[in-house]
Amino acid sequence: MVTSKKQIKKEKRTLTQADIDALKGTFATKDDLKNFATKDDLKVFATKGDLKETGKEIIQLIFEYIDKRCATKDELADLQEQISHLPTKEEFYSYMDKLMGEVQTSRDEQTILGHQVSTLADRVNELEN
Repeated sequence: MVTSKKQIKKEKRTLTQADIDALKGTFATKDDLKNFATKDDLKVFATKGDLKETGKEIIQLIFEYIDKRCATKDELADLQEQISHLPTKEEFYSYMDKLMGEVQTSRDEQTILGHQVSTLADRVNELEN
């Protein structure tokens, strides 16, 4: 069955008491909001006038902060130039492996030579006696 718009009656929807109770439980009422924030509570926030007066000061402080803590393009370029001569991580570890190998070899040789000197000293003492 097809109904036309003319046939559909416009019904006025009304809220039941259950609907009203559900809404009151979900949303804050006027009474709930009366003491939520008073004019005195809101005085701690800046007004448009306050912001206009201190806006230039704030911007100046921001620029000072940036100048003290951020590098310029030229400073970054200088830093890149200075560190460009440093080895990469792989080059450093490769060199350190080689160096530690040489240190270990030197320590082993020192132990062997120390033993040989001790043996030679014992033989010299025997020959002198």
